[in-house]
Amino acid sequence: MKKQKAISLVEIIIVIAILMILLVIALGIFKPAAMVNRAQDAERKADLDRIKIAFEDYYNDKGCYPNYNEYLHKMFDEAYCDKDFFKPWMNKWPCDPDGKPYPIIVGVGSETEICPKFFKIMAKLENKGDPHLYNQGPIEEEFANVANYSVSSPNYPNIPPTIIVDATSTPMLTDIRTQGG
Repeated sequence: MKKQKAISLVEIIIVIAILMILLVIALGIFKPAAMVNRAQDAERKADLDRIKIAFEDYYNDKGCYPNYNEYLHKMFDEAYCDKDFFKPWMNKWPCDPDGKPYPIIVGVGSETEICPKFFKIMAKLENKGDPHLYNQGPIEEEFANVANYSVSSPNYPNIPPTIIVDATSTPMLTDIRTQGG
């Protein structure tokens, strides 16, 4: 009869040590937190692109962008995330992967206008090396902690806007009226 050889404690410890080293190397290579951040950033960019298309479709139908009283107040309320209040332009309203609504700025051309003529939708990307990061132009100071990426209407003003804070404004919603409009 052959004698069976048992596995020693030293051999088990060596195998566990090798597995731990391989695990540390794998975690260093794949960087799971960075992968999650990139995936969430991709979701943010896709959400903003979908909202921009929906806003443009709305503009084609109504002649202006959504206003606060009709839709924007819902776009800033977490309770409306994944709800269908903006149909037919968007089936379900997207919110940031952290569950908060995206900041949106709408603006008009003059003090007397109420129909928004331009917009900017913003998000804060986690990946600081993302090639699509850019400053927010004239509103960067106002929204530095809120956003580092945005999409906007083609006619978004390049001049520093006057920001009017009124009863309908919230930290997430700003009514902008262009200077001299």
